Amino acid sequence: MTQEQLAKRLDVNASYLNRIEGGSKSPGNLRFLERLVEFLELSPTEASTLFTLAKLSQRTVRLPRNLSPQGYVVVASLVSGISQLDDAQLGLLETMINAIKCGAMRAPSMPKP
Repeated sequence: MTQEQLAKRLDVNASYLNRIEGGSKSPGNLRFLERLVEFLELSPTEASTLFTLAKLSQRTVRLPRNLSPQGYVVVASLVSGISQLDDAQLGLLETMINAIKCGAMRAPSMPKP
């Protein structure tokens, strides 16, 4: 099946599929993903994997509204420096974030003035 045929069946533009396949576009439309799951007759496990990968492919990040000023500083630092990190460093950073989220790692308390 060609991209054009698949696009027609999914009711999307063929160039949209081409950009998704080429990695220049994320499949952010939930309805599109649902139609793709139905058309490809994916199992629940396969569908879950597809939705997870689609979320991970998002090129934009929406920051929480209640993010503190320090949070913005950290995000800006990550954005400006992430391309300089190798996979091992990124893995370490992910591990640290996960440890903080689950409560296994705490920042040292600062002495009161």
